[in-house]
Amino acid sequence: MTNVIVGIILERRIVNKALEGSDPRVVGLERSRACGIHGVLDIATDPTTYHPKSPPFDDIAHAPKPLVPLKSMGSLPSELLSSIHLTLLPIPPCTNVEWYDEPLYPMRIKTLTRLRLVSRQWNDTVLDTPQLWSYIDIDSNVRRLDTTQLSLERTRGTPLHIRVHFGFGEHDDQDPFTQMLERAWSEAHRWETFACHGTAYFPRYLLPPGPLPQLREVYIGGRQDTSPVKIQAPRLETLWELLSLANIETSGAPALKSWAVPHPSNREEWERFIKVVQKCHQLEWLHFFEYHTIPDEALRTLEDWGLPEASGGIYFPSLKQLEFTLYPVSINFLGYIHAPNLQRLIVQRTVLYSYQPAFSILARLFESSPKLDAIRFEADIPLELIQQCLMAVPHDRIAGMEVEIEYQRWLLPQELTEQRECLDSLCLIQWIPIE
Repeated sequence: MTNVIVGIILERRIVNKALEGSDPRVVGLERSRACGIHGVLDIATDPTTYHPKSPPFDDIAHAPKPLVPLKSMGSLPSELLSSIHLTLLPIPPCTNVEWYDEPLYPMRIKTLTRLRLVSRQWNDTVLDTPQLWSYIDIDSNVRRLDTTQLSLERTRGTPLHIRVHFGFGEHDDQDPFTQMLERAWSEAHRWETFACHGTAYFPRYLLPPGPLPQLREVYIGGRQDTSPVKIQAPRLETLWELLSLANIETSGAPALKSWAVPHPSNREEWERFIKVVQKCHQLEWLHFFEYHTIPDEALRTLEDWGLPEASGGIYFPSLKQLEFTLYPVSINFLGYIHAPNLQRLIVQRTVLYSYQPAFSILARLFESSPKLDAIRFEADIPLELIQQCLMAVPHDRIAGMEVEIEYQRWLLPQELTEQRECLDSLCLIQWIPIE
């Protein structure tokens, strides 16, 4: 890391020195914009520096002559230059849902191309750094599939970060999307992170049914119209499931530490949830996604479902943080938790407050979680619900609790004062302003 920092400092000095030259294309640029990689990109993409016959960004075979007279850049070792590029252009985490809504992949490819246009050394360094090309995005855009194929070839065996847009229609076996998908599936042993959206129709799966030995993070935002598939990922640590997926078997992920999932709402989902918890003893973080509608059956307790765990509870040996919403189904579930290492609760905002939870159940959670000493309430949670929640904390624990309450920064001082007077009498509260 020290070498990377030193390299960034050197790069900025080099760019600053280049700005002192007489070339009219760079004299007018502000030095602050030229510091670091963004300044170099500004220089490289100035309209006066482009060759009129430059090839498309995804078809460049060789970089043209150096576009900018930054001769000192040649003094940077290629290994250090590669480290700088990797630091300033990291792989977006698969749990960042912006990959689905924003064109992150085309922007990344264009950035890599602009780096290659700075100089011949930069071109060679970018092409010789397979990690820069390991972020692979697959969708039905035919032109982008050509770029994806080229990126995959340049990875040269390095771990892959795969993103797939299945869409909501079916694809035949000769479809370019299907062929590209099969090519990526054949490299599943190299996958390190994976995310997907849409629906996988038979005979395709959201995930390859075979072993995924290197996979560490997964985000599933779609469904599969197939028989159950078992995740065989012994190194998987993070799993986000945007939808309830009873036909995804995760017992083959014993190293799972972080799990985000919709709250179970029927017997099948409860059985799967309990099975995952029993198999994944290292689970430290559990996040329940917000309901937008609550089916009536979701309000049932484990006793109502006739599950054997209703009497003995569910044991979480490593759980440290639990995030949930103030639904009756979530509050009821807290009474079944046995988590000796649980330290923190995060109560999420919701649009559904028409159901009244039984806050008295919280006392059972504190009895089974001796280390629980922190609660954070997100903004926009009604004051009366926060008050009822805090009043349910046992008296011998509330005084030592670390309580944080978010509030909108635009809240009027008088309204904020009234809220504080009402709640500060219960315990010491830290008020967190947010935008």
